[in-house]
Amino acid sequence: MDNEHLLANSTARSIVSTMPLVRLITAAPIVAELDRRDLPTDQVLEGMGLSREALFDAETFVHAMVMYQFLENAAEVAGEKHFSASIGEQVDLSTWLPTVEVAKTANTLGDLLFGWCIGASEHSSAIQERLEVHGQGAVLSGHRSFETTIVPAQVDGFLCGFCVSILRHAMGRDWKPSQVLATVSDPDVLPPIFHGIKAIKGDHRGHKLSFPAKWLSRPFDRSDFQRRSQQEAVNFAPAPAKKIVDSIAQALRPYINDPRVTIQQAADICGMKPRAFSRLLTAQETNLTTIINHLKQEYAEDELAHSDNSVANIATDLGYSDPTSFARSFKKWTNMSPREFRQSCA
Repeated sequence: MDNEHLLANSTARSIVSTMPLVRLITAAPIVAELDRRDLPTDQVLEGMGLSREALFDAETFVHAMVMYQFLENAAEVAGEKHFSASIGEQVDLSTWLPTVEVAKTANTLGDLLFGWCIGASEHSSAIQERLEVHGQGAVLSGHRSFETTIVPAQVDGFLCGFCVSILRHAMGRDWKPSQVLATVSDPDVLPPIFHGIKAIKGDHRGHKLSFPAKWLSRPFDRSDFQRRSQQEAVNFAPAPAKKIVDSIAQALRPYINDPRVTIQQAADICGMKPRAFSRLLTAQETNLTTIINHLKQEYAEDELAHSDNSVANIATDLGYSDPTSFARSFKKWTNMSPREFRQSCA
């Protein structure tokens, strides 16, 4: 598809209103990650007959298959099956066009998800987002209006990652992955341990997330939601997990402020039985303490190097009872005190 075939005004779109279209700017997070990794972004765009100028025109739409193939090509260039799912998890609700307004007004998780379903229709006629309640269960799903010519794996991964991120960060410590089921066209586009969620294979017509309906009444605090999201973003958005231990670390990252995460709790977070979880860690030549300490060190080093956050606040963020205890741990990790490390980064 050449650039002159892009639909860039409402009149043109109305003429072909039955076509499955997607607002091109919604791919901005994918382009940003390609750029961040110094990958050939322009080459990937041009391969689909697209340009940066078109991408950042908020009124430009493309056929859904152009968008789907673009995501597949981007993942191939990145060399990562989980590429789009990881980016979907890192989407900032306050800046991504489809969620900017709803994130400002939502008071509950239900408000946020209903707003997403309604607002998504303004950015895509290719897939209809739905939120349904069946007794004690809720289902957040997307339904395509057309038959795809390829397996829509990456776009399903992106949307699943995005929706899972909303659920996880809104629920905080009450997040129960064992109560969530994901259905996507290709489960392999999700990391091996996807925050403890079980993923199953569906058809090409859409994605689906099932979870407890009572979660919908969870109060939505935008600032607290963003704090949880940002706490995970250590030294930029984490790349998709390539090893099983990386997937475990990603699942446990939100819990680094818990001073005592047990094997039982960690196994539950990862959707596993405690004995099987312990055997897996042993096979990976690591243990829970090592993983948690590495995550704490990673967070502390990033805060000390890139923020003005006080040592006392960092200690609190990591679940330490006092700054002295945190300083002792930090010295074991780095052979430097927090103050010495911060000075070395200046």
